Amino acid sequence: MTDTEYNSEELIELVAEFAEIPGHLSEDDDRWVVPRLSAADYDRTGLTRGRTWWDPRIDNGDAMQLAVRLGIDTYTAHISLSGKRTVSAGKVDGPGLGVECLSKSTGDNLAAMRRAIFGTAVKMAQEASS
Repeated sequence: MTDTEYNSEELIELVAEFAEIPGHLSEDDDRWVVPRLSAADYDRTGLTRGRTWWDPRIDNGDAMQLAVRLGIDTYTAHISLSGKRTVSAGKVDGPGLGVECLSKSTGDNLAAMRRAIFGTAVKMAQEASS
């Protein structure tokens, strides 16, 4: 997935709707805007209380929530002597089985993990909608 694709409005909307995150796409930027929810709805959805946006591409907590919500497993593998890592996220059981996304770290291993989780969610959503 290219950076342009990764940052597209269409993909954040696709993933948010697939993961059943309440809200809508912002008119000002490509973030998913979360409406004000009741305390029970925050508990039910697992969203951060009081926060007005959701974006697993830039927020570690949102990425982990997405992984848990969709049953995405993550793995980290060292592949070079320089300490660079390849992060893999994928579905090993249930719907979406066999979907996987690799992301090579350029030094920010958490960004690589978010990218792998989001990429896997994109593939799962695309597979479900076809």
